[in-house]
Amino acid sequence: MLRNLGGIRLSSEAWRYLAVLASISIIAMYVEMVVMPSLPTIERQYGITESEVSWVLSSETLAGLALAQSLVSWLIVTVERRYC
Repeated sequence: MLRNLGGIRLSSEAWRYLAVLASISIIAMYVEMVVMPSLPTIERQYGITESEVSWVLSSETLAGLALAQSLVSWLIVTVERRYC
């Protein structure tokens, strides 16, 4: 079964992949929001400055981006093999 998404026809399997990608992005945003309130505690506990503690958030964001990029790459290869 094909459905339209902004003029692009997607199969039900593609919709499932889209749901997985949406879930990954929601989880990444959730993890970032969990880390944010703990930054002042990390700053006090380890005696570091605000600029140093911001690297905690930056490294977490970069790790999430790397994971998301690898999952998207896998998804693209999988879809291309199946439909091309």
